[in-house]
Amino acid sequence: MVQGFETDEPIFVVGMPRSGTTLVERIISQHSDVTSAGELQHFGLLLKKMAKTTSNRVIDAETITASKAINFEQLGKALPKAKIICLDRDPLDTIVSNFRQLFAVNQSYYSYSYDLETTTEFYLRFRELAALWLKLYPENFYLINYEKLVNDPLTEAKQLIEFCKLSWQEQCVNIHQYSAPVATAIARQVLSPINNRSVGNWKKYDAYLDSVKEILAAKK
Repeated sequence: MVQGFETDEPIFVVGMPRSGTTLVERIISQHSDVTSAGELQHFGLLLKKMAKTTSNRVIDAETITASKAINFEQLGKALPKAKIICLDRDPLDTIVSNFRQLFAVNQSYYSYSYDLETTTEFYLRFRELAALWLKLYPENFYLINYEKLVNDPLTEAKQLIEFCKLSWQEQCVNIHQYSAPVATAIARQVLSPINNRSVGNWKKYDAYLDSVKEILAAKK
């Protein structure tokens, strides 16, 4: 039986779209001991292969149901000691940013973002899942707050690098000097020094967010 790799070198950056995942990836990738692999689809493709479903989507209800029978130790062979960094951004900024962003139109994975209420429910499910992983694996799962990061990048970046068990290097906060291309919607932002200009953008659309606030308040 596959028990997984002993190395603790893999680092995964996850989170809701438009929550700062590219920013965090850039901070870590500035470190001389880190190489970024970009946004890989290997995990989802491997899950699909092991589930042996015939649908034309990598992740769908059929595949998720079938995944209950797969060998999770084999699927997660890079995960036992890997570090997972998860972004936590203000709920309203996250929801509004997802709703406003036109993602890949040919992929159903972003269909939740076509409706404000659905986007809110999707966010709440994500938050519950993040809380679960943090509770189960506190030594390997790190929740980083976007607002704290952009308001105090040096302090937050140092804590992030420490969690990754790396020595601190000053270039980690100089993301605008990183030359690799960016394929996400945040491309323009990471070409500038870390800033907090996007914090509180939801306030521009406050008049349209009553239903969102009601759903969020009900889940507190």
